[in-house]
Amino acid sequence: MKKELLSLLLVLVLAVMVPVSAAAAGGYDYASGESFGDYEYEVLSNGTASVKSYKGSAATVNIPSSINGKKVTEIGYGAFAGSSTLKSVSIPDTVTKIGSSAFAVCDALKIINIPNSVTYIGSDAFYLTPWIENYPNDFVIVGNGVLVKYKGSSQSVAIPATVTAIGYGAFSDTPQIKSVTIPNSVTLIDGLAFFYTDLEQAVIPTSVTKIGEMAFQGCSKLTSITIPSTVKQIDADVFYRCDNVTVKCRKNSVAEQYCKNNNIRYEASNGTDTPPADKDNIPKRKGDIDGDGEITANDALMILRASVGLTELNEKQKAAADIDGDGSITSADALIVLRYSVGAEKTFS
Repeated sequence: MKKELLSLLLVLVLAVMVPVSAAAAGGYDYASGESFGDYEYEVLSNGTASVKSYKGSAATVNIPSSINGKKVTEIGYGAFAGSSTLKSVSIPDTVTKIGSSAFAVCDALKIINIPNSVTYIGSDAFYLTPWIENYPNDFVIVGNGVLVKYKGSSQSVAIPATVTAIGYGAFSDTPQIKSVTIPNSVTLIDGLAFFYTDLEQAVIPTSVTKIGEMAFQGCSKLTSITIPSTVKQIDADVFYRCDNVTVKCRKNSVAEQYCKNNNIRYEASNGTDTPPADKDNIPKRKGDIDGDGEITANDALMILRASVGLTELNEKQKAAADIDGDGSITSADALIVLRYSVGAEKTFS
């Protein structure tokens, strides 16, 4: 119910903020900016450009990598929102951030090409688009490992080790979640990530440095959560209406101080947190990079990302990823695993 109310609010905001003259083209007209063809943009403090709105009506859009000599690094808040004509969009590899509601309610948008350069995606960036509704996998993972949404029905979820950030509201549409395994590849748990789920316990890995606003809000069944001292930022209302939770943390940590400031039960202990790199995701066999005992397309993706430096594997994973035994991890290893996962390869050579 909470999520439905938030979704309704977003639709109402779109209806109010998108002017009649721009309704067909899409994009909020919340402030004036500099113009470049069909785009309005602003120059950020670092000298790069953020696309503020798109005024065109094309079905296929290739967002430029530069505007008036300024490198485009952001797609701004609601930039393409409400477009009824946009069907396909390609984002350049200069972009690192996609703002909240950037493509929300683009009801014809079926194709989005998102480069690995994207490390942050705001809330409801693709809300009510056919692209996200028809995404073929339970885990919608794009860019540099951003988990935008979980679409599955499992009560127990193991987040793939390719994920670096749990996006804003990623699990908020799946309230049935009772347990979650977060890999040590994750550095960010963004706002509303587990908003009003049935989560009972959680262990935050030492790779995480920030927990966003309301990340666990409304998790009334949450009784225990472990937060390491590596977490340096915890935003507002993370445990609001989590009346049964006890936070397990280290003394003199940000988590301990957060609990004191917000009257949250906690247990603080001495000592240091042990990085789990060699404990998590231990391969069960050759090619099983994520350690789930099976060889799937996810394992192939992990190998491919490792081959180009986008994913760091521990030593045991590296050994399991070198399928052809040439002493290096390459796209050839990834291809062998992918073929095996679909039955085109019977054994590893």
